[in-house]
Parts: sequence; structure tokens; C-alpha cells
Amino acid sequence: MKSCWYRVTVNTPVFLEEIITYKLREFGSEGIEIKSLNNETLEIISYHRSPVVKNGVESRLVESASIAFPDREFTITVEAEEHKPRDWLKIQADAFGITRITEDIIVLPPWEKEKLKPADRNKTKIVINPGAGFGTGEHPTTRQCIIALRDYLRKGDKMLDIGAGSGILSIAALKFGAREAYAVEIDDDAVKNGIENTGLNGFESRIHWHHGSMKTFRCRKKFDIIAANIFTYVIMREAEEIKKYAAKSCRVIFSGITTESAPVFIKAISRRGYRLIDTFPEGEWQTFIMELI
Repeated sequence: MKSCWYRVTVNTPVFLEEIITYKLREFGSEGIEIKSLNNETLEIISYHRSPVVKNGVESRLVESASIAFPDREFTITVEAEEHKPRDWLKIQADAFGITRITEDIIVLPPWEKEKLKPADRNKTKIVINPGAGFGTGEHPTTRQCIIALRDYLRKGDKMLDIGAGSGILSIAALKFGAREAYAVEIDDDAVKNGIENTGLNGFESRIHWHHGSMKTFRCRKKFDIIAANIFTYVIMREAEEIKKYAAKSCRVIFSGITTESAPVFIKAISRRGYRLIDTFPEGEWQTFIMELI
């Protein structure tokens, strides 16, 4: 039997990225590419092993988006087609080059090391082999989290990375002076990718991976800085569990929140005992630094 992929291409407003990618994964996506068409529109490409019915996907996406944003007008277009066999991880890798988070922080794949300029020698370099784990430095929420870690992490801190993906935030934390990091990730392929990246940066003994959720995570340690770059609904669901692992004066980084939903999120998370101390915005995305009351 011929093996092939089925590709779904969704054009959507930026503020719907979270809900669209979440629903596509519900539909069985095995890989997602996100391309910015302009400041307001994204092209989200999702690869599936099973046939996808265009009208069915489109109606479900519109329905979910309407429930999440009842007061916003938007247009979603969907195209679905049979695609030649291909490796979506290779697609991701081919599109991934050197990403400059700031003037002094660089994210790069291992094959780009030779292309660094002499002026980059003393900069913070995070090596990421793109794979199933989210986090290559190209998405605004990842960049925001890295900058937040740079500004709020103290030398010797212990870090908890929730929804660690590629491990990029745990790696960044150690680059900025953290003593160790615990990375929690529910996706098996992402964990494998994260462990690989841990090794590429020489942190095998200092980044500890847990394959599971916060419900299955068991650790007696308290953490000085906690990062959660995940879906907003997951943050809200895990907010009480996260508090159990916070040391005194812990700083908590919450990311993945759209500008549209930020006021509601801040109000809801405040009721759970968190207080806002700083904000890192970029486009339609917000990252918050919080402390426990």
C-alpha cells in the first residue's frame, strides 16, 4: 500500500494560533509548521497520516475559535490535500538557521556552528537540533521566555521547566547561571529531542527529564524559577500544582498567552495566589513574570 502524508494548510489570524494548533493536534497532527504571512495572519501547515476532510476540519476550527473568541470577527480558510511522503522533521530542520534572540543570545542548529562570526564567540549560544519538541527560538513566546530568564534568573537558581519541549528554556537557564533544571514534558518524541539537545549543550548531568505531566511529576525540591510556556488552559489547570514546587521568592514565568486573553488570564491567575511583577510583550503574545502572594 502506498504510504503518503495528508497536508492541511490553515490561514488564520495570529490571535487564533493557540486554539488552531491545539485542535489540529486533536485531529491527529504529527507535525506543525507555522509561517508568519504578515503581522496579523499566519499560515499553519499540519501533517497527518490519515485522510483529512477539508470541510469537517474547517467547520470544527471555526466552531472552536468562535467559542474561544465570541466577540471577535475572523476568517479561517483551510486546504487539505494528499501529499508525497516526506519527513516533517526534516522540513523543520531545513528551515531552521541561526536565530538571534537578542544581540548577545543566539539559538542555532549544530550544523550552523561553522557559520558563526568571530564577533559571536563570546555570546550566549544555545544549540538546538529541531525535532518534535517545541522551541527553536523562532516563536515569540520562546524568545520572550529566554529574555525573561536572562533578566530574572539568579546565579545558582534551581529551575523547573513545564512543557519543556526541545529543552531550550532549561538550556538557556543553565547558560545564564542556573545550578540545575528539571524538565517536564508529556510528549515522548519531544523528550527524546530534548535529551538530545541537553547533550549537545553539555548539560547531561544538570538537566533532569520527566516524561509526563505535573500530575505525575514527583520531586522533593523547591524551585527558585519556574517557566511554563504552554497553553493557557493548561496553566490554569496546573496553577495550584505549580505552587507546591515554588521556593521562597520564586519567580514564575507564564507564557503562551495572547494579548486578547491577557486581562482575563491575569484576573483568573491572581485569584489563585499569583501577583504580576513584569510583562514581556511581542505582537499578539504576552509573557508574564509573577510571584506568589
